[in-house]
Amino acid sequence: MSLRTKHSTPGTAFPACVFLAIALGAMLGSLQAQPPAASTSSPLPTLEDVLASRSDLWGEAALRQPDGPSYEFFEKLLPPPRYVNADFKYYPIALSAPNAKVKARLISNGSGINLRGGARSWNDVGTPVIFRVGPDEFIFGALRDRLSEPTLAEGYLPIVEIRYRHGSPFQSEGMVPIDQKRFDHPPEIYRLEAFASTDPQLAESGVVLVKFSLAQGTNGFVTAQVDAKSPIQFGDGKVTDEQGHILAFCDRNWRWERQSLHARLSANQLVVLAVPTQPLDASTPLSLTAAEYSRQRESCASRWKEILSRGMNVETPEPYVNDAWRHLICQNFELIHGDRMHYSAGNQYDRLYEAEGSDAALAMMVWGYESDMRRLMVPLFDFTRKGLEFHQAGFKLLNLCRYYWQTRDAAAVKALRPFWEKEARRLVDNRTGKHGLFPREQYCGDIHTPVQSINVNSKAWRAIRDLSAVLAEVGEQAEADRYAQVARDFRKTVLAAIRESARRETTPPFVPVALYDHEPIHDPI
Repeated sequence: MSLRTKHSTPGTAFPACVFLAIALGAMLGSLQAQPPAASTSSPLPTLEDVLASRSDLWGEAALRQPDGPSYEFFEKLLPPPRYVNADFKYYPIALSAPNAKVKARLISNGSGINLRGGARSWNDVGTPVIFRVGPDEFIFGALRDRLSEPTLAEGYLPIVEIRYRHGSPFQSEGMVPIDQKRFDHPPEIYRLEAFASTDPQLAESGVVLVKFSLAQGTNGFVTAQVDAKSPIQFGDGKVTDEQGHILAFCDRNWRWERQSLHARLSANQLVVLAVPTQPLDASTPLSLTAAEYSRQRESCASRWKEILSRGMNVETPEPYVNDAWRHLICQNFELIHGDRMHYSAGNQYDRLYEAEGSDAALAMMVWGYESDMRRLMVPLFDFTRKGLEFHQAGFKLLNLCRYYWQTRDAAAVKALRPFWEKEARRLVDNRTGKHGLFPREQYCGDIHTPVQSINVNSKAWRAIRDLSAVLAEVGEQAEADRYAQVARDFRKTVLAAIRESARRETTPPFVPVALYDHEPIHDPI
């Protein structure tokens, strides 16, 4: 399916989710170097003004631009995330094959792969490999003013390039004239490229392939320090642990000195290595050369392009936006853990969450990945978290309904019946709380205060109503009628709770999350 947006025309409308995905991708998904910001005729509101306002000041300013809202207008207002509460300081870039269970992390300043986070919120995901440059073995990316932002191959593929400037000292030796002329050598600019292998055998262990070369200069030095917790050895192009498991592969241009890999770079030379996130068996058949690196890179690019070709294609007038939505899709497939839509990778959020996982899976379904939604639904049905059971039930049933309305897959409704019937019974049989609502449960996942939530009760009503319509479509009229009557009755209860809980001291009125609980007014929201 292809969608091209150039100009608005009367009678033409596109789904809001399309533009939401594009906007989110432009702000968060793209890792590209940044163009100059658009100029404005008057000073923009400060961040403090924006946070204190009841209206979207930056959005309104964008609408007043001569050419309307654009990426260039927002990109300086919403800079890319850079620093993080980990020992490696810079945000990590998750790298993996699509749906792989093992994820690597490339630190976004190029300082290494799978570096330890230190804080408890970060998981150790593999043996760290630290990258250093220059004869002084300075950590790659350590000085921010010498570092470029990461860029992506073809603008959107998860093949990352990072550049770092670090000049090699130059001095004359031997019999030189006292009045020798000064010659300024351009400093070396190191170019690091990295991607996760999509070869099935290598993807199981999260193997990342890395290439170093010089974008400028002629006298480069690269060091790869394998920071294992136990003794390591080197031989036949492999760094191994005490048991002979492979921690790194390298080509023949590297040498082993002082327990690290070292390589020299000239203007037209490159060196390559491979870093498995989980150690590989000693018999793994990988002979790493520049040609093998190129083959793996081509295979990786082809795999990601094939995945993108299965979904909707959107073209906007802004290349950054086009690249952003493509990379956002790739990022989602990198976060998927088998059939589980994980929230993050390599940290305390590397797990399934019902709301966030459902939202991500549904967005991908809208984009055309219907078969992926089908497999992602089962772990979402299986998920449970104590204190949020009614909250989760609404999401689970609505996932099924949304899937059916888009696919008309009646067989899936039948196959998933044991899952959805359980959640439907939970919602129909347990409105035992005060005022005919559900019993109190957590305000949200991070706030354990027990409340009767507007979100939980309204979503449950919608889930029961929509399930009734789905069952009518698949020929289960008796069940459909029963759920429809429950939904009609429950709707009156929910609307009464909203009407009686709304606070009218503000304009517009404030409708709280906690119904019948005198929740303080949040002003501004």
